[in-house]
Amino acid sequence: MSCNLGLGTWALGSDSYGFVSDQEACKILKTAYEEGVRFFDTSPTYGDGLSEKRIGKFLFKKDDIIIASKVGMLPHSDIKIPFNFSASSMINSIDNSLKRLNVDSIDLMQLHSPVLGFEKAFSDIFSTIEEVVQSGKVKTFGISLKSPLNFKPQAKIYEWKSYQYNLSIMDQRIKYQGFKPLDTTNHSKFYIARTPLNFGFLTDSPPVYDKLTGRNHLKTWSRSQFNEWNRKAVDVKNIVAKYDLDILTAALRFPIDSRLANIVIPGASTVSELIQNVNAFNSLRIQNELIHELEDFFLKSEHQSIDSPYIYERV
Repeated sequence: MSCNLGLGTWALGSDSYGFVSDQEACKILKTAYEEGVRFFDTSPTYGDGLSEKRIGKFLFKKDDIIIASKVGMLPHSDIKIPFNFSASSMINSIDNSLKRLNVDSIDLMQLHSPVLGFEKAFSDIFSTIEEVVQSGKVKTFGISLKSPLNFKPQAKIYEWKSYQYNLSIMDQRIKYQGFKPLDTTNHSKFYIARTPLNFGFLTDSPPVYDKLTGRNHLKTWSRSQFNEWNRKAVDVKNIVAKYDLDILTAALRFPIDSRLANIVIPGASTVSELIQNVNAFNSLRIQNELIHELEDFFLKSEHQSIDSPYIYERV
């Protein structure tokens, strides 16, 4: 069992990475547990609660897992993302998450991609957080950053128990936002790396712009961003190949071995993808020499990454 490898369950919402049947979702979650995964990240926005429902149904009464959900962002179907961090909206959302997850208390609740200045727009947010924790509905509160560039300002306003952020070989921005490399012996907080595969570009089967189907969220990105990611992914694969290492292992190990995170949460749409991720992560640590070369690659990149094209609107 690896305490550093979790599972991101956006795909299990069955609406943003293609259709995932109830049967396949069950197999993914149960196989993840059997393979030692104990950290499961979800949100009410993933399939309008479907991801949470599936966790509640297929991981019912697993008392050795950590479920991390989110609050504040509301379900949406286009690039406009509604959010509400008012007390009534947060409490209602958390109550609904408890029902879907089939638990009495949620291990970790994260503010979902709050914009800068949210604490001024919702002046009672911290008293609401304290109230929810004291009630026992939530054990602890963290923040899922809208952008790694928000780490420093949002770390100053509250003593968050966890941080979640984009982190991949092609997006190491968190390192330059006042973030200090982690002490591997200190597990008092979660530092959660999402998108470690950079939306699939750091795999042997990257997404193809003209083949995206359904409501795949990658459709909201531009063709030029796809082209940039493809070019950089080729460069990364060439670097990794010099160390006789496959790209999947390098991508999944980098957040942990670079000490920029202590949890990495790749997603999976099939059991096969899940098994590949688990095996790649558990195969070996990557060498310090490779980490340094990948860090140098990022620094020399023209523009490392751009943030999502979504438009956030308060409701």
